[in-house]
Amino acid sequence: MKYSFAEPTARAAYPDSPGTKAGSPETAFKAADRIAGIASSHRDMILAALQAEPSGLCSEEIGKRVGLTQYAVRPRISELYRDGKVKRTEDRTKNAGGNSVMIWRARHD
Repeated sequence: MKYSFAEPTARAAYPDSPGTKAGSPETAFKAADRIAGIASSHRDMILAALQAEPSGLCSEEIGKRVGLTQYAVRPRISELYRDGKVKRTEDRTKNAGGNSVMIWRARHD
C-alpha cells in the first residue's frame, strides 16, 4: 500500500487549529481541514457535558452524551485542557474495552 503525504495547507497550526503530525499521510490533512469548521462547536458541546456532570466523565462517556465518537472527543478535550477549561483528575474508570481511562472535569475556578 502506498501513502500519499502532503504538507499542511495555509491554516493555523495545531493546537490552535485541528492539525496533524509532521509526515502524516494526506488523508490526515484532509481530515484536519474537514473538522476545522466544526471543532469549536464540538468543544462547546463537550464542555457543556462536563459542566453538567460535576463528578466528571471519560471521553467515551462524553461522546455518548454529545453524539460523537470517543476519537472525535479526545482531540477536543486536549484543546480544552490547553485552554484551561477542563482538568485531569486522579480518578479512573473502565471503558467498554475494559481499559482504565481518565476522568475529566470542567474547571470552575
